[in-house]
Amino acid sequence: MTIKDTDTHIPDVYDIVVGTVNAVVLNNRQFCYILDPVDESGKNQFGRKELKKGEATFFLKPFERLEKGIQDVIVLADDEALLLKAVENFVETVKSKSGDTERVYKAGEKWMIYGPCDFIPSVKIDIIERRKTIPLDENEGVYIRDTITGEIKAEIGKSYMLKPQEVLYSLELPPIVDELVNQQLYGVRNERDKSSVKAVSRDTLGLLLLEFLITRLFRFIIIRLVSIGLCLDLIGLCYCLMRTSLLLNCLEDCRRQKGELETFHCCLDLTL
Repeated sequence: MTIKDTDTHIPDVYDIVVGTVNAVVLNNRQFCYILDPVDESGKNQFGRKELKKGEATFFLKPFERLEKGIQDVIVLADDEALLLKAVENFVETVKSKSGDTERVYKAGEKWMIYGPCDFIPSVKIDIIERRKTIPLDENEGVYIRDTITGEIKAEIGKSYMLKPQEVLYSLELPPIVDELVNQQLYGVRNERDKSSVKAVSRDTLGLLLLEFLITRLFRFIIIRLVSIGLCLDLIGLCYCLMRTSLLLNCLEDCRRQKGELETFHCCLDLTL
């Protein structure tokens, strides 16, 4: 029940107020889709969708709901286009200067509309993507593949808008081409530059090799010196042990054979 039916309403004892529904207001630059709309007989058409354009003010009836809310009209610039697909068969009237013509679209068919223009998609159309013109300089290009024939072509040096059956294609370059591109990006453009880069790389490699050899040589010398010092210390220790053992043996012999005074003189002789 809306204001068109009555200004005021007093619920009956058998009525229950479920809620208050606000009016949906559309201006001339808006539209919306109503799901499960109510037909003229007052029954919901479940599973269907209805397009409502502005300017309009209306109330949603029981079980009706909006899809994606209120939407603005799609505005296309002169370098933009929309890729569309028909979700079911339908006939569209196309207006032109020569007169109105009818065009038949089949389900699954793709086509494009180009700007500048305003566009409101009907319930029988899906928007696949929004495309823009690809600006290309005289030294720039793109690869394009036709999804119907499979043909791959190159567009170079001019702005290009993809057609409905075309997509951008990424072409794998051979290794030699990839190497030449990398050389150009890093500034290697002729044989003189290549030779200079090789000379720099050789000099750097030589310095690194020399540093490595000096480090290894210094380490080798240190290890050898430490080894020689340990050997000399070991020889000296063995010699001292041998002299000490000999001295003890001689003292024991002198003690057995001679007196204490002679043992003292013998100890002095062996020490010297």
